Amino acid sequence: MRGIKIDVCIVDGEFDVLRSYLKSLNINLRSTGHDEHEGDIESHRFTIKERFRAVYNTIPFMHIRIRMVADLV
Repeated sequence: MRGIKIDVCIVDGEFDVLRSYLKSLNINLRSTGHDEHEGDIESHRFTIKERFRAVYNTIPFMHIRIRMVADLV
């Protein structure tokens, strides 16, 4: 509805039940095994955390509201 096209969905193994549904939507499902981490997702998560900490520590306020934290992320 928003014009975003999804080609690949990277998920945990518990979402394998959605494989046929996503295939009908032309979305390729890439799942990981039990207790296994997806390297791409982990590296993106660390990048987001690092950038958030950098911006958060440059804000000149003692306290910030939850809404501002959500917008920063």
